Amino acid sequence: MIIIFAAVVAIFATVFWWQDARSLLVLGGFLTMSLSLYQEKPQNERRLGIAQSIFWLLYNLTVLSIFGVITEIISLISTSIAIWRFAKKRRKKVSRRAKSN
Repeated sequence: MIIIFAAVVAIFATVFWWQDARSLLVLGGFLTMSLSLYQEKPQNERRLGIAQSIFWLLYNLTVLSIFGVITEIISLISTSIAIWRFAKKRRKKVSRRAKSN
């Protein structure tokens, strides 16, 4: 229920303070971040974190925020590594089970 309320407020705020298409990037970043906080599986949270970083990276590029771009690139790299490491660990666990059967 809270996430629906937050989404509705964010949409109304975006409409009220609309500047240009960049406002949609901010909205997309906020909505994906909010949605990621309510995920039960960490991998889903990480995947939504990638989407969130892409929205913010595009926004930071359009407003020429160098530090924002650097921050999002670091976030994308870090989250991508976390997803890869978890997938690698999971593959090893599955292959061990297959060998033991």
